[in-house]
Amino acid sequence: MIKRIDELGRVVIPKEYRKEMGIQCNDYVDIYSINNEIVIKSATFCDRFEKIITNILKPLCSYYECELFLANKTQILFSTNENLLNKDISELFNEYFNTLPEISSVICDVTKTLKLEGYVYFVPVLENGYKIGALIISNKVKIDKINLNFISNLINAS
Repeated sequence: MIKRIDELGRVVIPKEYRKEMGIQCNDYVDIYSINNEIVIKSATFCDRFEKIITNILKPLCSYYECELFLANKTQILFSTNENLLNKDISELFNEYFNTLPEISSVICDVTKTLKLEGYVYFVPVLENGYKIGALIISNKVKIDKINLNFISNLINAS
């Protein structure tokens, strides 16, 4: 299919392609070039945060010896504990997800088989003012509010 690019460099992705790929209004797409071709892929939730996770949060968690999880409303999408990837989140965690307004320290089961001990921080991931996910940080020592706000600002600025 041949499409015209407008004066701002935009091109419309045909409706049938968007439907086929599950791309909806305001979704993110990953655009890159390879072998002189432009590729457009539906971006996953984690794709949006890949650089922040890799370059900042993983080293931070390694330094402070804490665990890190990134979850949407139903499952863990990224974890420093590889055994937890794609695990369903617990009902209690889902309740926290729906009720906690901002950065909070909580005690909860993240999955049916994982109960976190020590300090567990829930950092909502927002898009257009709506919670679309959460970053969960589990640590044996308390993390100060300034660092938590810094992490929240990093995640929500993406």
